[in-house]
Amino acid sequence: MEFSLLRTLNSYLHNLTKCSNLKKLHSNSSWNPSNSNFVLLSPHLNLTHLNITKSNLSKIYKLPNLRNLKVLNFSKNNITIIQNLSTLYHLQKLIISGKFPGNNKIREIKNLSYLIHLNHLDLSFNEISTIKNLNHLTFLKYLDLSFNRISFIRNL
Repeated sequence: MEFSLLRTLNSYLHNLTKCSNLKKLHSNSSWNPSNSNFVLLSPHLNLTHLNITKSNLSKIYKLPNLRNLKVLNFSKNNITIIQNLSTLYHLQKLIISGKFPGNNKIREIKNLSYLIHLNHLDLSFNEISTIKNLNHLTFLKYLDLSFNRISFIRNL
């Protein structure tokens, strides 16, 4: 079951508790999880895919109850730091692409050590200058760092 949200996600959250079979959730609207009940509702969800794009997020908020999450997409936001992913043990695909200049502005690859099952990482269109901290991602098969400012490679 897939549920796409094109308006503000907060107005729909109270209905999601009844969607225990919901696997994929897409939002490309203004949504700030710090101002919602999403984290409180998330134990009722069995999400495997979460896409929060074009939401003007400036940080990655904790998603502690989404333990079955396999795909996480934060493209086209205003994220500057990779953080708060340590509870997503089963995550296989992480996308924090800017896609257009002026979106996400990640400068450093870090805080991925808990994502031991990660096999797809897309950090394209950011401001990364050094490729590092990837040596522990032993399952990584796809890495997209295009349209960054790469000048140094370390620990690959």
